[in-house]
Amino acid sequence: MRRGEADPAWPQEFIEQLAERFGSRMPKAAARMLGALVATGEPDLSSRQLVELLGLSPAAVSNSGRLLLQMDLVDRTVSPETRRDHYRLRENVWPRMFRGSFAIVEDTLALLDETLDETRGGTRPEGPAGQKIREMRDFYRFVYRELPEVLERYEKWRAGQYREPGA
Repeated sequence: MRRGEADPAWPQEFIEQLAERFGSRMPKAAARMLGALVATGEPDLSSRQLVELLGLSPAAVSNSGRLLLQMDLVDRTVSPETRRDHYRLRENVWPRMFRGSFAIVEDTLALLDETLDETRGGTRPEGPAGQKIREMRDFYRFVYRELPEVLERYEKWRAGQYREPGA
């Protein structure tokens, strides 16, 4: 490999490393598909290209594509010529992914609040367990309140309209 040339193995390595990191959020095949859509220079990839690139079955690509669609991370179109599905990353996909986690944070907050609520008729956790649950609740509440503002600042930054505080 000459200086300045990209390593031809890098896309596969990147795809696998991204899949490892996203593996707790989605099935590995879906994470690999997401990685492929990020790592290629193509605006979209056909289901056949994904099968070949990732070594997945057509059913695995179809199921992964369906999940990524449900997560609002990709768009799917059908080629009129080949009648194959084509997938592309949605516009502004990364903030969209974070926004999708709000429901999980809301559900977790509801559970923590319910657990710590004295009026629900049960016994409320005391001592070290109660303290840990309160700390968890406080953290989730803080993140839940701050994340929308962070995403709004990111959108302004991305549009070139954000000013650093004090600047």
